[in-house]
Amino acid sequence: MGIIRFNGGTVSDSELLFLVDIAKDKECLEIGTYMGASAINMLQTCKSLIVVDNWTGSKTQPEQLKEFELAKLSGRSIFRHFLSNLEKREAADKVKAILQMDSGEAECLLCDYKCDLVFIDADHSFEGVKRDIELWKPHVRSGGIICGHDYINGESRGWDCTQIVRAVHELLGKPNKVIDTIWVHYA
Repeated sequence: MGIIRFNGGTVSDSELLFLVDIAKDKECLEIGTYMGASAINMLQTCKSLIVVDNWTGSKTQPEQLKEFELAKLSGRSIFRHFLSNLEKREAADKVKAILQMDSGEAECLLCDYKCDLVFIDADHSFEGVKRDIELWKPHVRSGGIICGHDYINGESRGWDCTQIVRAVHELLGKPNKVIDTIWVHYA
């Protein structure tokens, strides 16, 4: 399996290859997808995928927030762009659900749901990452994986990622593995 690359998103080629690999034959849940690069790549090999994103941007990611605002002003929608990306790649057949809402609201809907892999790339603030790990870790089956993006002890693409590292260390300890900027913790 190769990677599918398109405009939008900040996941590197090596990270996309890793996601394709770890999603193989798994029931997956992605928290924060933006335009869908990670989702579309995981869909190549996973059993199923639930996608959660409010598609309003994050205050901790000013460049992305600016893009959401510009899209809104011009009558475009990042959410519609995400759906278009799914359709173009004929990737929608394995999508179990697309939940356009805050991750906390989604967790209430999916309170009994269990999966093999959770990938977190949503709110990059300490509180946001901590909340997402606390909310979604209990949904990972024994032997499964919880992981996330932008594990960088510094600034990347104009935003401070140190809060992600801090939240991961506080809740899970050091990751079992780091691939580029993806942290991985085995449940």
